[in-house]
Amino acid sequence: MAGATSPHYSSQPDGPVEAVRDGWEAPVDNSVFEVVVQGTLGADLIAALDGYTVSADGRGRSRIVGPVRDQVRLIGLLSMFDDLHIEVISVNPVDASPQ
Repeated sequence: MAGATSPHYSSQPDGPVEAVRDGWEAPVDNSVFEVVVQGTLGADLIAALDGYTVSADGRGRSRIVGPVRDQVRLIGLLSMFDDLHIEVISVNPVDASPQ
C-alpha cells in the first residue's frame, strides 16, 4: 500500500507497549484484555510489557493480561507478537468490574 507507514512500538509513561501511526490515536476505551500466546516469554519481552501481568500456564503457554486504552494499542500489541513470530492463541476481553 503506497504511502502507508508501519507502526513503531514504544513504551510510554501512560501505558505499556503501544503502536503509533502518524500520531493518530483511536478514542480511549480502557478495556482489559487477556492475550494467550504459545511458549514462555523471555525476561526482555516481559520487561517491555510493563503494566501487564504475564504468567505461564504450565502447558507451554503464556497469559498476558492488562489494560488496553484503545484498538490501536491492541493491534500494536498483536503486531509485536507477530513481528517476533510468537503465535497468538486467543485474545479475550476481561471483565474488570469488581465482583
